[in-house]
Amino acid sequence: MTSLLIIFLLLLSSCNNAQTQRETEQHYADYPWQFTTPMPHGRYGHDAVYAANGKIYVMGGLVYTVTQGFKKAKGLDGWMIGHFNNGRYSNLAYDINNNLWEYMTAIPNRLFLDKFLLYDPNNDSWKYVLGSVKKLTQNDLDKLTKQAGKKPLKIHETNLERQGNGVAIANFSNGLICWLGGQSFAGEVEKTVLPYNFKQDTWPEPVKKEMDGGSWVQTLYNTNIPPMQEPRRDHRAVTTSDGKIYVLGGWRREKTGVNLEKGTYNEMVNVVSKTMECYDPEPNKWEYKKPLSCERMSFAAVAGNDNKIYIFGGAAGMETQPKTPILNTVEVYDPKSDSWSFRKSMPVKRSGHCAVLATDGKIYVLGGSEVPDLPLNTVFIYDPEKDIWEKGPDMILPRDVFAAVSTPDGKIYAIGGTDVDAYENKALWKHLAELVPNDELGDYTGKVQDTVEVLDIYKWRKSKVKK
Repeated sequence: MTSLLIIFLLLLSSCNNAQTQRETEQHYADYPWQFTTPMPHGRYGHDAVYAANGKIYVMGGLVYTVTQGFKKAKGLDGWMIGHFNNGRYSNLAYDINNNLWEYMTAIPNRLFLDKFLLYDPNNDSWKYVLGSVKKLTQNDLDKLTKQAGKKPLKIHETNLERQGNGVAIANFSNGLICWLGGQSFAGEVEKTVLPYNFKQDTWPEPVKKEMDGGSWVQTLYNTNIPPMQEPRRDHRAVTTSDGKIYVLGGWRREKTGVNLEKGTYNEMVNVVSKTMECYDPEPNKWEYKKPLSCERMSFAAVAGNDNKIYIFGGAAGMETQPKTPILNTVEVYDPKSDSWSFRKSMPVKRSGHCAVLATDGKIYVLGGSEVPDLPLNTVFIYDPEKDIWEKGPDMILPRDVFAAVSTPDGKIYAIGGTDVDAYENKALWKHLAELVPNDELGDYTGKVQDTVEVLDIYKWRKSKVKK
């Protein structure tokens, strides 16, 4: 009798689980945002653009190994990829038509003429090979890279150490994407500008420059685009229709100099910027424009259909400082008059969020945090013509320090980021529990996200009308 009761309870439990799964799937099927193919690794502090070849390019940030789905992973320290800051994973592309992610050529940095790297995309592994690629014949290259029934190995001629934490990237002319600033593998905030040719999957060639009489070597790049006028991290870059790139805000490290009263000498401090500089390709130079009303980092920026630059929220100082104000203000820059004006503020304060101009002419502001390190999934929509806000459809997951792009077919992609600690907000936990099966949920507390979710704005609008 006891055995029959146990069997009955097991069957009942199985039926309940199956029903819960069906209910979850039905709920998820009706949700405006949908998951698409995840990235190969988790990532935050990156940036992304949609390119003219129909692919989404993601660059920079910190890269982590994470578990698929929502099962509890190892501790945060255990997620980090070994030598994550060497930049080997600093550049990948999403082929929308084939629903496929691929790592592209990473940015070369330090030069090692006696060795090169082979990357195996089949098992995501790297190995050093002694020798010079330039001395290899085509037959040698084929032997090294070709594998029967598998993707070929990729050759990288230099050590790849361009990390790009907090980088900004922007579309440029002639099939180029510009990598601007960010934090390097050595921990320095940079003013580097590097053009990436997505048609050829190539970066500028690195060249060595001996410093201090040859005591150390600096890596420079063979590019005619000059660096920005100041180093920047957690800044934003916007390309306008005339082909100019505007770079705004962010922060850098700076020496204070000698202070005899305090007894300090060249102490390094963090400086948040309110400057904006513009790159004009015609004279090939950077020029400062009228600055923002206040210092900002971790804000969102986008060019509207009117060719004006809209910036949203951010932190008015170092985001890591507890007394730093988180902003809800909206500023608009008019390149024709080199002037700023305020528009209607966001309904909420935000930092670490994203903004994209969608094909309906409206600007979608996604995620971020109202309080540092408490990610949210909310979406607000701004109409530049009417200067009004409306509530948009919440993302499936809370996301902070992530990237987002819009595509010509009316879709918006939210890419990576982190939802660690988001579920201290009980409303978000309830939302997650409604969407995720119990056996996937476990004691989930957030992770560095490999997930990507997409919103079809026209489908969502149509569903709203039906309701």
